Amino acid sequence: MNGRPPEADPMLRSFLAERDAPCPSCGYNLRGLTGSFCPECDQALVLRVGLVEPRLAGWVAGLVGLAMGAGFSGLLVIYWLTVIVQRGRAIRTDEFILVTGAGLVVEGLALWAWVRYGAAIRRLPSSARGMLALGCWVLTGANFWVFAFAIR
Repeated sequence: MNGRPPEADPMLRSFLAERDAPCPSCGYNLRGLTGSFCPECDQALVLRVGLVEPRLAGWVAGLVGLAMGAGFSGLLVIYWLTVIVQRGRAIRTDEFILVTGAGLVVEGLALWAWVRYGAAIRRLPSSARGMLALGCWVLTGANFWVFAFAIR
C-alpha cells in the first residue's frame, strides 16, 4: 500500500468532483479524482488557498530599478547640500542641481506611480509587466547617463 492514504481528503475530492483542474506537476486533468495522488505522475496532491495576484517578479524588478534611480539622484542632492553647508557655496550649482534635481523628481514620481498602481500592474499580462519593468530600468539608465554626460 506504499504508506499512502487510501482516499483523498474529502474537500479535495469534492473540489475535483465536477471541476477541471490540472495537476501542478504534469498538467493531467484531475477531474473526478478519488485518491490523493495524480494518476499520471504519482505526485501527492493537497487542496490549499493561494494568492489571487502572486505575480510579483516584474513589479519588484521595476520597483528596484526606479528606487535605484531615485536613490542615486537623492544621494547626489544630499551631497550637493552637504557641499554648500561645508564650503558655504556649491560647485557648478546650476548644472548639478538641475540635472540631479530633475532626475530625483522624474524617478520619484515614477516610483510613486509604480507603487500607487502596483495592483493594476501586477494584473497585466506577463509580457506587459516585463516591458514596464524594462522601461523602469531604461529610465534609471537614462538618468545615470544624463548625469554622467551633463556633469563633467
